[in-house]
Amino acid sequence: MKQIGFVMRSQDCDRPMGDLIEKLYRRTDLQLVVVALEGDTAALVPRQRDDSGYRIRAAARWLFFQLLARAEALLARCFVQDLRLALSSVPVEGVEARIQEQSGKGTSLRGLVDLECLEGFDLLVADRGIPTETIELFPPCADGVVRFPFGVRERQENRQAALAVLNRHPSTPYVIDIKATSNEAAVVCRSGLVATRLSMSRNRADVAKILRCELEDMLVDYLETGAIERREGGLICRNGRTEFDNEDVPGIGTMLSYFGALVYRFIKSRLFTCSKAVPPEWHLGYVHGSEDVRDLWRSTFVTNPAGRYFADPFVVERDSRTVCFVEDFGYNQGRACISAIEISDDGGYELLGPVISEDFHMSFPFMFDFEESLYMIPETQAAGQVRLYVCESFPMEWRLVSTCLEGLSVVDPIVFEHAGRWWLFCGMPVIGGSA
Repeated sequence: MKQIGFVMRSQDCDRPMGDLIEKLYRRTDLQLVVVALEGDTAALVPRQRDDSGYRIRAAARWLFFQLLARAEALLARCFVQDLRLALSSVPVEGVEARIQEQSGKGTSLRGLVDLECLEGFDLLVADRGIPTETIELFPPCADGVVRFPFGVRERQENRQAALAVLNRHPSTPYVIDIKATSNEAAVVCRSGLVATRLSMSRNRADVAKILRCELEDMLVDYLETGAIERREGGLICRNGRTEFDNEDVPGIGTMLSYFGALVYRFIKSRLFTCSKAVPPEWHLGYVHGSEDVRDLWRSTFVTNPAGRYFADPFVVERDSRTVCFVEDFGYNQGRACISAIEISDDGGYELLGPVISEDFHMSFPFMFDFEESLYMIPETQAAGQVRLYVCESFPMEWRLVSTCLEGLSVVDPIVFEHAGRWWLFCGMPVIGGSA
């Protein structure tokens, strides 16, 4: 049985990490110990003065950046429900808090952590916010220390997600690496890019969620194989400008422009929303027995039911029946399900009703045949998943087969097989647009 230690900065952690720890606690094939290094972990590391960091302009930009990030996070927690949950801290059950008092040379240092408590583990996982130089002081363990790509000091832990937004980078990188010994270079285990969102808080929540999913997959593979997957050519360096530099912080004018745009979007969406505004509405039409676009003028339009509209049509001919699967959006519910409309031989239609309904928005019911079965991968961006359904009784009975991808906001997924491989074409959210 493997023994894994989670090293936390405090007895509270962000919600994605708390969910992961709770899930690992329920496993019977490992012994999980969570240790909170409460105290001044940065005090363990001798700090060197960086003369460039004391320049007035750089210091002012860094201070304003901190204030902006805190103000934006406060607004998000107060007015956006899903971000309030995503950015909140949750207590971790069964945490061992380790604090040690040390004194020397006439100076009493209170709260220095006792790193001897970290001995004897097969694998250590250092949570975000623990300084990189402090991790270097961890005692050796059998399989190494897993780390996240955040800063030298705790207060800089979420800067990458925020700076990617301010600097208008199209994507935000993340890396999970492992360091076997203090003398060896760190090796990349997982890495990727997350589409940068318009909000620093939203971007931070997305990166944290995907990091948690990647870490969970990596630890599950570790428990099954007994080894951490390491990618060749993945050596990384954590010194100099690869850590943090005040030059990465944009000018105060850029940050003020961001905050102004943020306040404008908030006022527009919250205070001046007209209750009598006409909601968006789509209409579905079809031409029976023709594939010529010049015949579209003869289209038969499906009448939208009261309080609903149909969109994203996909037509399937099966068992001598022609059925159109659509996004069925309800204004009162604020989300859509997947419904079926049967088209008769004489060109008429019949509303068959919902076939797949979840507690989140669904659309774009893309379907394909495989081994004489009909499958559907609808858009489930609201759930952050890519889901696969199979038809058990055409056209009304469908069953969830698997969640193919987790933690990804995929738009309009299209799946096909080519040269022995399955491919997914889809849209991904990008900064400044929908996808």
